Amino acid sequence: MRLYSARAAFWIGVVLFALSFFPFVAGRIQSTLVLGNVFFSVGYILVMDAVSFRLGGSSILGAPHPLRHFLHFSVAGIAAGVLLDGFSQWLGKLWYYPYFSVGSYALWFVGGFVMYFLLVFESYEGIKAVVRRFMRPRRVRHRRFEPRLYTAFWRYGLLGIPAGVFVILLSYDKGYRFVINSPLYLRTSFLGVLIVFLSVYLLLEYFEYRRRESSLLERLINRDYAPLVSILIASVVLSLVMEVQNAPLGLWRYFNLPGMDVLFLGVPVSVFLAWPLQYFAFLSFYRAFFEKKDDVWN
Repeated sequence: MRLYSARAAFWIGVVLFALSFFPFVAGRIQSTLVLGNVFFSVGYILVMDAVSFRLGGSSILGAPHPLRHFLHFSVAGIAAGVLLDGFSQWLGKLWYYPYFSVGSYALWFVGGFVMYFLLVFESYEGIKAVVRRFMRPRRVRHRRFEPRLYTAFWRYGLLGIPAGVFVILLSYDKGYRFVINSPLYLRTSFLGVLIVFLSVYLLLEYFEYRRRESSLLERLINRDYAPLVSILIASVVLSLVMEVQNAPLGLWRYFNLPGMDVLFLGVPVSVFLAWPLQYFAFLSFYRAFFEKKDDVWN
């Protein structure tokens, strides 16, 4: 007996999304901001899951064994948190959390990033279900140049991560400082974080190739552009809604980004431009290390 209802998930998600705006009324304190963020994330997840189920015929929450997926997302979410905040915040100081102490941040980290990973994943799956109505999957054919290409990805990825960290650390004139709730100016941190993210993505492409899995790049080589189109649309939609809502509230604030004074709806334009990078890394990580049948690119 199936207990999941896409219609119920959709409307519960809409209600939670509407409730996520209550901090504008209740005031900007840590508890209201965190609760508002939870309402936003869970609401968006439910709406996108319902869209995926209705249009694609399957979804994470509507799967026969959703607990298995949850365990996988928990591992992936923790890894995503270490990647995203580890390099971008702990090292690069590209944003900070003014309402968190180190202790409250530590308590929030695991649950917050598991939820965030699921948010990114579901936003992609929901949009992909729409895109696949217009762009059908293509058969993946392996090319002769792939062994050399992916071996190069492995080498450049291994070299790129320490190189990116080195570029970030060059900015610490007085030594490394772990600061999460106040800005710290670092002149080269964005470049270093960008190098790290691209290097991680190259390594994940290599791991997908070694498992004989299709990857995002392989889909593009075979002229299947739906995954990339879905990433771009999903990142535009989610970043606009999420960042514009957060801008006046300030649960997180940006710093050390290029063009900080070039704003769109109160958010640096460079933030929106960088959003797809996390989709590349998060989705490739899930594809590289979990079940073969869970093909996020299909």
